[in-house]
Amino acid sequence: MQIRKARLADSKLYWKWANDPFVRAGAFESKHIPWQTHIAWFKEKLKDHNSTLLIMENENEPIGQVRFDHTAAGYFIDFSISNTQRNRGFGLLLLSSGIDQLRNGRQITFWGEVKQSNKASKRIFEKLGFEQVLPNKKGTILYCLKV
Repeated sequence: MQIRKARLADSKLYWKWANDPFVRAGAFESKHIPWQTHIAWFKEKLKDHNSTLLIMENENEPIGQVRFDHTAAGYFIDFSISNTQRNRGFGLLLLSSGIDQLRNGRQITFWGEVKQSNKASKRIFEKLGFEQVLPNKKGTILYCLKV
């Protein structure tokens, strides 16, 4: 397994993953993302010094992606796993590897927000030691990890 920074050539893969029905069901906005909207967003994220986009691969096969968006409060997390790689424990590995790479020995606060119905993501955050913060919005849970 290796984790690397995303590049423009990954844009279609990210778009495919983002529009996967399972991912859309767990997202805060469940509508299909048009290609033009996605590519404009993706190019901006790649240039944004406050965003880090990482891809995990196994023998050059993409497993999933994690994004960290930096704010004054810390790093907010977004992640997903390829539909062919789910239910194998890769979500936990992806997120822990991404956190380790971004952290690089520094003390950082990480945040994750999930729908209450998203059992898989909730389980991953809890296994990594994230603590549940008071419910953030109706139907969502906010998690925090200070490392």
